[in-house]
Amino acid sequence: MDRQALNDGSGRWFDLDQAEHLADGTKDQSALWRTSEGQWMLGMGKLILARGLTFWHTDWTCIDVEAAAGWFVKHGLEPHPLL
Repeated sequence: MDRQALNDGSGRWFDLDQAEHLADGTKDQSALWRTSEGQWMLGMGKLILARGLTFWHTDWTCIDVEAAAGWFVKHGLEPHPLL
């Protein structure tokens, strides 16, 4: 199990191992995933420099179907069949 906490302060999380990776962003460091429960998760990645170390961090947000469809359009990708 690979728990990923949502960035909304709710304490909610999803299991990345059970989610489907749909696509990586073409214009930013984003990725769209769909959970086994059918929720759309947008991951926004960024590099962080702390105490001389560099690491990758992803902020996760649960988005609605309209936002997911817009994400595909923004990145010039074919929409997912569930949209």
